[in-house]
Amino acid sequence: MKEDLLDYYCNAFIEKLAGSNTSIRNFTIKFDRLFNLDTGTGVYIFKRLIALKRIMVDMNKKIDLNDSTQSIKIVQQSLPERVGVL
Repeated sequence: MKEDLLDYYCNAFIEKLAGSNTSIRNFTIKFDRLFNLDTGTGVYIFKRLIALKRIMVDMNKKIDLNDSTQSIKIVQQSLPERVGVL
C-alpha cells in the first residue's frame, strides 16, 4: 500500500474512532468492510497509529482487541506535524 493511501486510511480510522463505542475488534472489522480493505488491515492501521503515537492505549497491560474503543485516547497533533512540515 502506498504511503499517501496509508495516511488517508490512518486519518479516516481516527475520524471514525472518535465517538465510537464498540470493541476494537468490531471497529476494525467494520473499518475493513467500509473501505473494502483486506481482512486485518484495520488491525494493522490500529497498531501503526500506536507506533506513530497518534493514538494511545494503556501499555501497562496486554492489548486486547475485545476492549472498548473508549479505552483509546486520540492524540491531537499540531498543524506542522499533520502537514509534515519540519
